[in-house]
Amino acid sequence: MKQNDERSKLETMHELDFSGYVSRHDVGQKALNKTLRRAFLQQGQQVLVIGSASVEKTRTVLCNLHQLERTYATHFVRIGITKSTTVERFIAAASIQLGFARSTRTMTTLVAGQKLIANVQQWSSSAGTESKVVTEPVTERYVGTDDFKILEEILFNRNTILVIDDIENLSADAQGLQAKLAELAKSMSNNAVDYEDPYAKLVFIGTVTTAAELRQAVQSLQAALIPITTLCISVSNQLDQQS
Repeated sequence: MKQNDERSKLETMHELDFSGYVSRHDVGQKALNKTLRRAFLQQGQQVLVIGSASVEKTRTVLCNLHQLERTYATHFVRIGITKSTTVERFIAAASIQLGFARSTRTMTTLVAGQKLIANVQQWSSSAGTESKVVTEPVTERYVGTDDFKILEEILFNRNTILVIDDIENLSADAQGLQAKLAELAKSMSNNAVDYEDPYAKLVFIGTVTTAAELRQAVQSLQAALIPITTLCISVSNQLDQQS
């Protein structure tokens, strides 16, 4: 609970506070920041940040994403994985974080004389809020049968980085989500060439076991995933506490 409260504070921290945090760290931390920024700027490459189970690696990622946002006009949103996160809950959280209302409708079509029924997802975003008198026009609408394809298109169109934190919390009941996320990472790596200046990507944050699990979910993901260790952070913190 304490770590979750700390992460919430990080997401609302002013960018000047982030700059101050980065500048206070030692040479090892600055080298890590440089590695992270270089990875974030590699178009078509997804990023996996691994380290000990602490809030520090999340703090470091968000620090650098704030600076990236200021320099390259990117955006980012963060979703924390818990033991109860499922595919549906993840998609619901993603749509809310991105400012979309999501709905499902059933469509029936005839193909070669056979009736086919499919669930169609619709993600809609408006510039303002709805009232009882006036309804603001919808400024963005995405329709499709695959929520993850819609999510990918939104991330690219908005030049947004999706941070998926605490991915080691995926439970055995949600292994389908792990495979979906790995497939999404692979698809974004393949499709980045179709967009101009596509800094949009996935940034996974987890413990050291996370890398092997993600790569096992999709064997061909290895070339598209940059693993970065944050072990130097904990060493730096220990030295700070001793001084």
